[in-house]
Amino acid sequence: MNLFEQGDELYASGFYQDAYEKFEIAYVNEEENKADCLNYMACCQIHLGNSKQALELLDKALKISPTWERLLFNKGRAYLKLGNHIEALAFFNRAIMANPNNQDAYYYLGVYYEKTAEYEIAKQYYQKSLEIDHEQAETHLNLGIVYWNLGYKGKALKEFDLAYHYDKECFDALWNKGRH
Repeated sequence: MNLFEQGDELYASGFYQDAYEKFEIAYVNEEENKADCLNYMACCQIHLGNSKQALELLDKALKISPTWERLLFNKGRAYLKLGNHIEALAFFNRAIMANPNNQDAYYYLGVYYEKTAEYEIAKQYYQKSLEIDHEQAETHLNLGIVYWNLGYKGKALKEFDLAYHYDKECFDALWNKGRH
Protein backbone atom coordinates (compact mmCIF):
# COMPACT_ATOMS: atom_id res chain seq x y z
CA MET A 1 0.00 0.00 0.00
CA ASN A 2 1.52 3.35 -1.02
CA LEU A 3 1.52 6.48 1.14
CA PHE A 4 -1.55 7.94 -0.56
CA GLU A 5 -3.54 4.77 0.06
CA GLN A 6 -2.39 4.72 3.69
CA GLY A 7 -3.53 8.32 4.07
CA ASP A 8 -6.86 7.51 2.46
CA GLU A 9 -7.42 4.63 4.88
CA LEU A 10 -6.52 6.80 7.89
CA TYR A 11 -8.80 9.58 6.64
CA ALA A 12 -11.73 7.19 6.20
CA SER A 13 -11.19 6.02 9.79
CA GLY A 14 -11.21 9.59 11.14
CA PHE A 15 -7.50 9.81 11.99
CA TYR A 16 -7.09 13.21 10.35
CA GLN A 17 -3.72 14.23 11.79
CA ASP A 18 -2.12 10.90 10.87
CA ALA A 19 -3.77 11.01 7.44
CA TYR A 20 -2.48 14.56 6.90
CA GLU A 21 1.06 13.42 7.61
CA LYS A 22 0.79 10.52 5.11
CA PHE A 23 -0.65 12.77 2.41
CA GLU A 24 2.03 15.38 3.06
CA ILE A 25 4.81 12.80 2.61
CA ALA A 26 3.04 11.40 -0.46
CA TYR A 27 2.77 14.92 -1.91
CA VAL A 28 6.51 15.49 -1.50
CA ASN A 29 7.65 12.03 -2.64
CA GLU A 30 5.20 10.90 -5.29
CA GLU A 31 4.85 12.17 -8.83
CA GLU A 32 1.14 11.44 -9.23
CA ASN A 33 -1.84 12.52 -7.17
CA LYS A 34 -0.39 15.96 -6.35
CA ALA A 35 -3.76 17.74 -6.48
CA ASP A 36 -5.48 14.85 -4.72
CA CYS A 37 -2.87 14.85 -1.93
CA LEU A 38 -3.38 18.58 -1.45
CA ASN A 39 -7.15 18.11 -1.49
CA TYR A 40 -7.01 15.44 1.21
CA MET A 41 -4.54 17.51 3.23
CA ALA A 42 -7.02 20.39 3.07
CA CYS A 43 -9.91 18.13 4.11
CA CYS A 44 -7.87 16.92 7.07
CA GLN A 45 -7.26 20.52 8.08
CA ILE A 46 -10.98 21.30 7.82
CA HIS A 47 -11.72 18.39 10.18
CA LEU A 48 -8.93 19.51 12.50
CA GLY A 49 -10.38 23.03 12.69
CA ASN A 50 -7.71 24.71 10.54
CA SER A 51 -9.82 26.05 7.70
CA LYS A 52 -7.43 28.90 6.86
CA GLN A 53 -4.64 26.38 6.25
CA ALA A 54 -7.11 24.32 4.21
CA LEU A 55 -7.75 27.33 1.97
CA GLU A 56 -4.02 27.72 1.33
CA LEU A 57 -3.70 24.05 0.38
CA LEU A 58 -6.74 24.23 -1.89
CA ASP A 59 -5.37 27.32 -3.64
CA LYS A 60 -2.20 25.38 -4.34
CA ALA A 61 -4.22 22.42 -5.66
CA LEU A 62 -6.37 24.67 -7.85
CA LYS A 63 -3.19 25.81 -9.63
CA ILE A 64 -2.71 22.17 -10.66
CA SER A 65 -6.34 21.36 -11.41
CA PRO A 66 -8.37 24.61 -11.68
CA THR A 67 -11.71 23.08 -12.66
CA TRP A 68 -11.82 20.02 -10.41
CA GLU A 69 -15.16 20.36 -8.63
CA ARG A 70 -13.94 18.55 -5.51
CA LEU A 71 -11.39 21.29 -4.87
CA LEU A 72 -14.04 23.93 -5.46
CA PHE A 73 -16.64 22.52 -3.08
CA ASN A 74 -14.00 21.78 -0.46
CA LYS A 75 -12.94 25.40 -0.66
CA GLY A 76 -16.60 26.25 -0.09
CA ARG A 77 -16.60 23.95 2.96
CA ALA A 78 -13.58 25.75 4.39
CA TYR A 79 -15.22 29.14 3.87
CA LEU A 80 -18.41 27.85 5.47
CA LYS A 81 -16.46 26.71 8.54
CA LEU A 82 -14.94 30.19 8.73
CA GLY A 83 -18.41 31.76 8.58
CA ASN A 84 -17.80 33.39 5.20
CA HIS A 85 -21.13 32.51 3.61
CA ILE A 86 -20.68 34.65 0.50
CA GLU A 87 -17.45 32.93 -0.54
CA ALA A 88 -18.79 29.51 0.48
CA LEU A 89 -21.84 29.87 -1.75
CA ALA A 90 -19.72 31.13 -4.65
CA PHE A 91 -17.44 28.07 -4.49
CA PHE A 92 -20.33 25.62 -4.13
CA ASN A 93 -21.91 27.14 -7.23
CA ARG A 94 -18.60 27.00 -9.11
CA ALA A 95 -18.38 23.30 -8.26
CA ILE A 96 -21.83 22.72 -9.80
CA MET A 97 -20.79 24.62 -12.92
CA ALA A 98 -17.61 22.54 -13.17
CA ASN A 99 -19.53 19.27 -12.90
CA PRO A 100 -23.33 19.38 -12.79
CA ASN A 101 -23.42 15.61 -12.18
CA ASN A 102 -21.49 15.54 -8.91
CA GLN A 103 -23.74 14.53 -6.02
CA ASP A 104 -21.32 15.93 -3.43
CA ALA A 105 -21.51 19.42 -4.93
CA TYR A 106 -25.31 19.39 -4.52
CA TYR A 107 -24.98 17.88 -1.05
CA TYR A 108 -22.78 20.76 0.09
CA LEU A 109 -25.16 23.31 -1.36
CA GLY A 110 -27.81 21.59 0.74
CA VAL A 111 -25.55 21.87 3.79
CA TYR A 112 -25.05 25.57 3.06
CA TYR A 113 -28.78 26.28 2.83
CA GLU A 114 -29.51 24.14 5.88
CA LYS A 115 -26.95 26.13 7.89
CA THR A 116 -28.56 29.39 6.74
CA ALA A 117 -32.00 27.99 7.75
CA GLU A 118 -33.29 28.11 4.17
CA TYR A 119 -34.80 24.65 4.49
CA GLU A 120 -36.89 24.58 1.30
CA ILE A 121 -33.80 25.31 -0.79
CA ALA A 122 -31.70 22.84 1.24
CA LYS A 123 -34.35 20.18 0.59
CA GLN A 124 -34.12 20.75 -3.17
CA TYR A 125 -30.34 20.36 -3.23
CA TYR A 126 -30.37 17.25 -1.05
CA GLN A 127 -33.01 15.75 -3.33
CA LYS A 128 -30.92 16.61 -6.41
CA SER A 129 -27.90 14.92 -4.80
CA LEU A 130 -29.98 11.82 -4.13
CA GLU A 131 -31.23 11.77 -7.73
CA ILE A 132 -27.60 11.27 -8.77
CA ASP A 133 -26.79 8.70 -6.06
CA HIS A 134 -29.69 7.48 -3.94
CA GLU A 135 -27.54 5.48 -1.50
CA GLN A 136 -25.94 8.37 0.41
CA ALA A 137 -26.66 7.86 4.09
CA GLU A 138 -25.51 11.31 5.19
CA THR A 139 -27.65 13.03 2.57
CA HIS A 140 -30.71 11.05 3.68
CA LEU A 141 -29.92 11.99 7.29
CA ASN A 142 -29.65 15.70 6.47
CA LEU A 143 -32.77 15.60 4.31
CA GLY A 144 -34.60 14.01 7.23
CA ILE A 145 -33.50 16.84 9.52
CA VAL A 146 -34.64 19.39 6.93
CA TYR A 147 -38.01 17.63 6.57
CA TRP A 148 -38.39 17.68 10.36
CA ASN A 149 -37.64 21.41 10.44
CA LEU A 150 -40.25 21.95 7.72
CA GLY A 151 -42.85 19.98 9.69
CA TYR A 152 -42.91 16.87 7.50
CA LYS A 153 -42.44 14.37 10.30
CA GLY A 154 -43.38 11.24 8.33
CA LYS A 155 -40.97 12.10 5.53
CA ALA A 156 -38.27 12.86 8.10
CA LEU A 157 -38.65 9.45 9.75
CA LYS A 158 -38.49 7.74 6.35
CA GLU A 159 -35.22 9.55 5.56
CA PHE A 160 -33.73 8.55 8.92
CA ASP A 161 -34.64 4.93 8.13
CA LEU A 162 -32.98 5.21 4.71
CA ALA A 163 -29.84 6.74 6.24
CA TYR A 164 -29.52 3.81 8.62
CA HIS A 165 -30.38 1.32 5.87
CA TYR A 166 -27.47 2.54 3.72
CA ASP A 167 -25.03 2.87 6.63
CA LYS A 168 -25.53 0.71 9.71
CA GLU A 169 -23.04 2.95 11.54
CA CYS A 170 -25.15 6.07 10.95
CA PHE A 171 -26.19 6.27 14.58
CA ASP A 172 -27.24 9.90 14.11
CA ALA A 173 -30.15 8.53 12.06
CA LEU A 174 -31.27 6.39 14.99
CA TRP A 175 -30.71 9.24 17.44
CA ASN A 176 -32.78 11.66 15.34
CA LYS A 177 -35.51 9.08 14.85
CA GLY A 178 -35.60 8.35 18.57
CA ARG A 179 -35.68 11.94 19.72
CA HIS A 180 -38.46 12.85 17.33
